[in-house]
Order: sequence, then C-alpha cells, then structure tokens
Amino acid sequence: MPDFPTAFPDQTIPPHAGERRFGPLEQRNFLRWVYVGRAVLASVLLVRLSLLGGTVEASYYGLLVVILAYAVTGYGLYISFIRRRRAGLLFLFCHAATDLLLVTMLVHFAGAQQSGWVALFVPVIAVYALLMPLRLGALTAAVGAGLFLADSFLLRELPEGSWVWGQVTVFLLVSFVVAYLGQRLRAATVEHSELQIELRRVRFEADEILRNIRSGVVTLDAEGRLTELRQAGWQIKFLRYVEAIPVQLPDKIFLEHPQLHARLVIQQWMPV
Repeated sequence: MPDFPTAFPDQTIPPHAGERRFGPLEQRNFLRWVYVGRAVLASVLLVRLSLLGGTVEASYYGLLVVILAYAVTGYGLYISFIRRRRAGLLFLFCHAATDLLLVTMLVHFAGAQQSGWVALFVPVIAVYALLMPLRLGALTAAVGAGLFLADSFLLRELPEGSWVWGQVTVFLLVSFVVAYLGQRLRAATVEHSELQIELRRVRFEADEILRNIRSGVVTLDAEGRLTELRQAGWQIKFLRYVEAIPVQLPDKIFLEHPQLHARLVIQQWMPV
C-alpha cells in the first residue's frame, strides 16, 4: 500500500489526525462551557463576599480564589481559542483543581446549613471524568472529596446529622461511573474514526485506479484478443496467443516502462 500524506487530496485533514477526542463533541466545546460556568461561579462568590462579608481572613482567601479562577479562565481561553492548542492532561487537572477549590469556597461561605452548593461537586467531577483518563478522573474525585472533608471537619462546625460521608460516597461513585462510560466512549470513537480513515483511503485508491483506467489505451485484434495495453507510463504487448482450453492465453508478453524493460515467455499454462 502506498504512503499517504497527512491530508487527503481534497486538502482536508483526516478526523482525529494528531489528536484524541473523548467523544462526538470536541474537547473545545466542553471547555467553552467549563469556562463560562467558572466565570459565573467566581462572580457569584465575589458578590457573596461583598454582601455577606465574614472574617477578614476568610474574605481574603475567598478573594484569592476568585482572582485565581479568573486568571485560570483567561489563560484557558487564550490556549483553547487563540492559540487553538489541544489541552493536555496537566492543563485539565489544574483547571479541575481550580473548579473544585471554587466550589469548596462557595460551600464554605454558605454556612453550616449544607446548602445546595454541595451538589456542584458532582457535575464538576463528572465533566473532568469525561475529559481525562480513568486514573486522573479518580484523582480529581479524590481531590474534591478531600477538599470537601477538610472544609467540613476543619473549617466549619457541622450540625448533628450532617450526611458528609454519604455525600463523599456520591462524589466518588459518580466519578467512577462517568469515567468508565467516558473510557468506553473514547474507545468507540477511536474505532469509528479509524474506520472512517480506512474507508477514505480505500476510496482514494479506487479513484486513483479509475483515473488511470480512464487514461489507458487498450488495443484488440480482429478476434477480440488483447494485443496492447498502455496505462500510467506502461506499455504492455501481447505478441502471441496459444490454445489453453477452453480459452486462448498469451505466451509472449513484452513490458516497457521508462525505468524498466522486460520480456516474458510462457512455455506452458497450468490449470489451478
């Protein structure tokens, strides 16, 4: 099989060439919504810090998290949409840690009543479980659980009956299920993309063959036997035919090409 260029004859790049997709949607589409969601959550945290206040130390750390979230979002937009580079695993993990820290701050400033901000851990962990391999998805879930437990037991006083360990179990369970499904989706997508590339290569070969056949010259004798074939720089002459029941077959063939000359003499045709 001949070597193929990185682009097909129509100058289109084969799907998934040089990059991996996790599924039908591109990674960049998911990251766009991640950036939007992070900016919204950072703005919400900034408003809560302005209106509710709190201790000076807590407000200071909260403001640092807001600045970090905006800075990471700006850098992500620059890499994904200006440089148009594919996000690496370290890039994704840093973004995941930023989002988990932002959600932890929102949960912390919500107070001891365990508000609905806790539920944001689930979509954050699920999204990055789709974008990253299974091990990094599990590590992301562990980081999220660790931040939540540290905030719950070290930085706040929880009321009795708080279902902290149950919530952590939900975080971990969701992460493993989504990571497993994401891995299956990635594998199916890779197989689908490889099949598409192979089909396009076969179509390219077929087009080349048909193009050469249309440009070839075929010469027949009075009995309808092939005497000469010219195609793609080759000139093949069938000079003599012999009886090979139930048909006549050539026993002397001359092949001529700018880089090759050959003469074939066939002494006997054997049935197969």
